Amino acid sequence: MKITVENLIAIYESALISKPNNHLVYNRLAELYYARGNFVAAFDVYQRALQLQPEFQISNKNIKQHFVNIQNITEKVSSELYKWNILDIKSLDNGLDTIDLLYTDELDGILVKNVFSTKEIETAREHIDSLSPEFEQIIYGEKLGFSIMEATNDLNKYFQKASEFRLQLNQIFASEFETRIFNVFNHLHSLKNIKLLDRKNHDICIPAQIRIVHPGKGGLKAHTDNEVFEKYQVYNHLEEIKKDVDILSYFIVIDKPEKGGELVLYDLLREQTTVSMKQDFYNCERDNFLDNFRKQYINPDIGDMVISNGGRIWHKVADFDGDKNRITVGGFLARSQDNQTIYCVT
Repeated sequence: MKITVENLIAIYESALISKPNNHLVYNRLAELYYARGNFVAAFDVYQRALQLQPEFQISNKNIKQHFVNIQNITEKVSSELYKWNILDIKSLDNGLDTIDLLYTDELDGILVKNVFSTKEIETAREHIDSLSPEFEQIIYGEKLGFSIMEATNDLNKYFQKASEFRLQLNQIFASEFETRIFNVFNHLHSLKNIKLLDRKNHDICIPAQIRIVHPGKGGLKAHTDNEVFEKYQVYNHLEEIKKDVDILSYFIVIDKPEKGGELVLYDLLREQTTVSMKQDFYNCERDNFLDNFRKQYINPDIGDMVISNGGRIWHKVADFDGDKNRITVGGFLARSQDNQTIYCVT
C-alpha cells in the first residue's frame, strides 16, 4: 500500500485513542495536518502538545508561525463571513427553496422578521414567567422541554413528555405554535415536506425547547450542532434521520438583553477541525482557541426567527450583563434517510 499523508494522519489519529496524553503523537499529527495544508487543525494539535508538555520547544517555536498562517487564511474579502438572507414574514416567497440553499452551502443562514407579533410575544413571556417553577436549572440558566438528547434508549418517557409539551407550547403562545413555525418553514422550502417526526405508533417528536440564558453565566459555549447530535447519540434514537448530513438549527427570540447575547459565528467549519477538538464538548479552552478567529454577530430582534447551518459552523451565544435574560424557543431540522423529508426535532 502506498503511504500517503492521509494514511499517516489516520494512523496517528488512531494512536491518540490509545495514547491520548502523548505530546509526541500530537506533535507528529500537527506536522501532517500542516503538510496537508490544514493550518487550523495543525495549530489546534500543537496547542494540545504544549498543554501536555509546556517546555516542548519545537512546538512552541512553530506554533507562532502556524498562528500567523491561521490569521492569513481567515482573512475575508467581504465584510461578512457568511451569506445570510433577511426576509419579512409578510413577503416570504412560496417558490424560493431557501432551506435547500442552506444544505447546498449556497446560503449559511436565514433571518425571518416578525414571525410573532409584539403582542404575541408579550403573551408568551407572561406565560413563561408563570411557569418558572417548572424550568430545569442548567449551567447557563434554565430550560423547559424534554429533549431527545436527554432520553435513554427507552423513548417512552420522551414521547410522553413531548406530547405534553406540544400542548404547553400552544398555551404559552396562545396559538397553534407548530402551525406558525411550519408555515414559515414551508414558505422557505418549495417541496413543503418539512414535518415533525411521526412514528407508526403516533409518537411525535417535540418541535422546540425553551431556553433562558441568564446574565453573567458565560453564555452558551462554542459548539456545532452536528457534535451535539453525535455526543448525545441522537442518531441511535432516531434511525429515520440521515447520519452523514449537516443539522440545521432554528430559534425564535422571546426576550433579549439590552446588550450582548448575540449568536456568534466563527470563521471555522466543523470539517476543518480535529477529532480531539470535536470531542472536547463545551470546553472553555476550545472557546479561547476559537476567539482567535474572525467572528460574525447575528442579533435578531424579539419575534424574529433564525435558521442557520449550525451543524457545520462553529458558534456560541455571547455572554452578557444586566438584568434581562435571553429567552428563545427553538430546535433542529434534519434530513431523512431518503432525502425526501426534513424532520423538525428537539
